[in-house]
Amino acid sequence: MISPLRRVREFSVGHYINRGAFWLLLGALGTVAYTLSDNVAASMIPAGPVSAARYGYLFFTGAAATYLLLTGLVGDSRRGSRADPAVSGTTAGSGSWCRVALPLALANYSAYWLVLWAYQLTDKLGYLVGFRQFGIVLGVIVGAGLFKEGGNRIRIPAACMIFVGLVVVKLWG
Repeated sequence: MISPLRRVREFSVGHYINRGAFWLLLGALGTVAYTLSDNVAASMIPAGPVSAARYGYLFFTGAAATYLLLTGLVGDSRRGSRADPAVSGTTAGSGSWCRVALPLALANYSAYWLVLWAYQLTDKLGYLVGFRQFGIVLGVIVGAGLFKEGGNRIRIPAACMIFVGLVVVKLWG
């Protein structure tokens, strides 16, 4: 929980007792819940990439339906105001948002499919969960190098600690 830090000297417990900490904790609990449910589901379906892909498809279909219902985009689609030009750089009617959204959605689905398949290949759930967090390390690298984000004096050492922890788990875990 060191995300608000830019320098170690700025540490204060008060930075962490807020609404954001509640959402962070809720997100962590959600991660635990979906990891456990994915593991149970992966053990219940026949092993193999095809069944993992089918499960992932069902998950994303359900997630998309839930998203559409919760955000009210089903009603908005009749008015043609779905896309946010500030985000996509285009208007809803032009369809060019698909050039960005569809490959990213496919990459997200593919990554999830690989994780589900990996659940079927190993009994060591802790390893898999730990190595899924390598995305944090990649995010820090991209944030520092590509987006020139601040706070690198704390983020880069923390990302290195995550990486070293993953290596330790792999070698001696």
